Amino acid sequence: MKYFKVIILFIVGVVLFSCPVDARRIHTSSTIEVISNRSSALPSKLVIAVFDVHGTLLEPTWKQEYGDTYRACTGRDDVEEWIDLNAWSKSTTEILNLIAEVSGKTIEDVEEIYASFYEHYRADNLAEAKPYTLDILRSLNEQNIPIIIITGSSKDVILRQLDEAGLLQYINIENVISQGDLENNLGREIDRREVFRFLQNRLSDYTFAYFDDWNRGMQQIITEGGIVFGLPQGEFESGEWFKNRNLHIASGANYILNGWSGFQDVVNILTANESLAVDIEQIEVGQDLIEEFTQELSIAQDRVVNIEVFVAANRGRDFTVYTRLMGAATYAKADATFPYFPEFQEGDVIVDAGSGTGELAELMALEFRGVRVIELDISHELQERASENQTLTELVYGDAQEINFPPGSIKLKCYFTVGHEIESFGGSMEIALSNTFVELKPGGRIIVRDFVIPSRTEPLYMKLDSTDGLNALPEGLSSDGIDYSTLSTRALFDRFYQEFGDGEAFEYESVMIDGEEYIKIAPEWAYEFYMRKDYTANWRNEIKEKYGYWSLEEAENTLIGLGYENIRAVPEYNDWIIGNRLRGQIGLYEINEDGLLYEVELSPTHMIVVADKPLIDSEVGGQIGTEGAIDVINYQNLFDSITIDSERGIVRIDDNEFLVDMDSVKISSKHVVFELKDREGYVLKIVRSDTRSAHNVFKSMYQIVERQDILDEFGIPYLKVAEFDTAGPPYRYVVQEAALEGSISAADLILNGELSEVDILQIAEIVNRFEKSKQYQLNMNPYAWYRVKNDDGTTQMVYFSGIVYLYDERWEFRYIGLMQWIDKKYLEGAEDYRAVVPSINEYREFYSYDWLDSSSDPIRVWKKYLDKAVWPIERILKIDSNEDN
Repeated sequence: MKYFKVIILFIVGVVLFSCPVDARRIHTSSTIEVISNRSSALPSKLVIAVFDVHGTLLEPTWKQEYGDTYRACTGRDDVEEWIDLNAWSKSTTEILNLIAEVSGKTIEDVEEIYASFYEHYRADNLAEAKPYTLDILRSLNEQNIPIIIITGSSKDVILRQLDEAGLLQYINIENVISQGDLENNLGREIDRREVFRFLQNRLSDYTFAYFDDWNRGMQQIITEGGIVFGLPQGEFESGEWFKNRNLHIASGANYILNGWSGFQDVVNILTANESLAVDIEQIEVGQDLIEEFTQELSIAQDRVVNIEVFVAANRGRDFTVYTRLMGAATYAKADATFPYFPEFQEGDVIVDAGSGTGELAELMALEFRGVRVIELDISHELQERASENQTLTELVYGDAQEINFPPGSIKLKCYFTVGHEIESFGGSMEIALSNTFVELKPGGRIIVRDFVIPSRTEPLYMKLDSTDGLNALPEGLSSDGIDYSTLSTRALFDRFYQEFGDGEAFEYESVMIDGEEYIKIAPEWAYEFYMRKDYTANWRNEIKEKYGYWSLEEAENTLIGLGYENIRAVPEYNDWIIGNRLRGQIGLYEINEDGLLYEVELSPTHMIVVADKPLIDSEVGGQIGTEGAIDVINYQNLFDSITIDSERGIVRIDDNEFLVDMDSVKISSKHVVFELKDREGYVLKIVRSDTRSAHNVFKSMYQIVERQDILDEFGIPYLKVAEFDTAGPPYRYVVQEAALEGSISAADLILNGELSEVDILQIAEIVNRFEKSKQYQLNMNPYAWYRVKNDDGTTQMVYFSGIVYLYDERWEFRYIGLMQWIDKKYLEGAEDYRAVVPSINEYREFYSYDWLDSSSDPIRVWKKYLDKAVWPIERILKIDSNEDN
């Protein structure tokens, strides 16, 4: 797959009519899905249709080739599973290196074995034609459309395969160009991009329409103004199909095809004749490919205008370093921004624009259970990494500056450290937030967390450490060979001045005061330097970006002009950056009226900007802080009404006093739990005040208090609420039965290998009742359940949490809970008594390896008692939120 694979070229002689046809009139159907409404989604001149033969016209053989190589090298039989987990979207070199690593063989041996299987499947075996391929070739042939073939296989092999499949009757043999023919022209081994460039130079009067079952080579076609059709591998609407569909979209496909049954629609697009508008409108809308929301948003995924600039700027970026740094900042971003999140209702949507590796978006989906979270990014590399750890979110490829979603569809859109990239690569955050205004629901919110230009404009004197590295480059070293991590802070500043914006983008003056050097510089440029000085691993990429684009005041004024209200621009000081990266290496000073230096505080490291779309349409230019129609609850006052006297062991809530055992305290993700000293057998649960989302904390208490009758209705053994906050809702506390002495949490039973068949039977019966109803769900985290010993010596699994959720497919026991009860790795090291949520890839591996094939005792027992209606199934991530108001 590294080099050019088999390709068929259809040269279509068509003259377009002067009235262009709108690609958005093509409906998502069971055979064709429109991904883009760009001008290149329809031909602009005569057409050449380019097909990757194996996988589009002929059934692909790559799985057999790699699979047999893997089996021969390792002697293992888990071929299909290994290929599905390791071979998708990788080059031949990458896959063969993986096989060499797994088998212990040399790469030369693996390549030799692979070559024999490749020859066997390509030269010896019959390549079966995909359904309807004859129909599309016949249809084109009937319109006198000549066909040219370019193949990565030898000419005799592809001629034989096409002939045996019945396709050669529509192809002129003289127009078959083999890999050898191309190498004779280009003089060396070639990749697909070079092939396209080679052809386009000779056929510049044509629009290339590229059909591919893979996702490589698409970018070259799009760059040259071509059209891309993706035919994802895998059974239609299977998990494999959806994964490859998303890879096609991320790579730039304009259309997604489900095979060739809709071949006439494709011909209409390529020929763009007068009947196109009528015929395409009459396409019957079949089974939806995904949920209605996604159908709507798919037609608005324009690519970024400056994508070439963005891609060029990120070429060579070390994404391993980048993602590690981004991951380290995830919780800092969450702690800083989640308190500004609005109160979510059932069906609300969060979009994380510029989501990167997706870690923060996944944390949103975990924290705000039931709310739909969408990751939006334009980096293929980062979205690929996000897909590896995807749990509860959905990935959408798109430009964060443009409109990607239907009007009035989003409750919250976040721009977390992405606005400066939009601005740096020719975009505009003002345009981005203007477009977001359209996407937001009335009352919807934007939150921007990013770098911030200092409000001060008068020059400062900056003192830089010259003892923390080299102050000069080694003699004779070229700029390409610099290891920036070895340079001192002072030397890095010189590199910054010489390299940022092609050099000399700002002015500064070196000033000697009391025998020491100070840099006299505008605060904005001091900030630009010291906020990036530690990103030496990706220095060349970082200096292409200007971090600051708004001051706090500019942010407020911009949002006022866009029509937002309730605007807050909050300065943020990242204490870790200040303490670990700046203090001691950077000093900022002023000179007072007496001519003496005195140190000034560093500017805010970041800003958090929050603004709402008015509930009722108003003219642009509303005032900061105008009243919204939502009656906002003051959660801080509720938290402040709870006081804990740890010395006396008293918790006070209004006029109520609770005598508690301070040594017994347990802190879960949303609650603090105390044993009551004066009420044996009962505990006090209060809302946890230091969480990222106050609304979520109080919501969880509501789900305990208001849903007790549902637990009774379903016959769930649980620890009953004896008392609750009568001043609520919102409820601040409950008094609840305690687990009896000697009770053991299900998590401890699993970790110690002590979960019995009786325990599994009882949990399975509960799951069967709840999950089959598809009305409600329990917290199936094993930390929320206890094995309690009855008076007669029997045991019973009892629900400790007490929370009852509305049904949400993503949280079904078969997807998440079952794995947590079977594999203790999801419990080990768990924080706040909350099990880790398995990723989609982990679920697929569990489903394929364990559930389907394993004969281990735990799997056998779960299969024995779980109703088949709630057994794991091949998972397709469908976001259909059902959560409480």
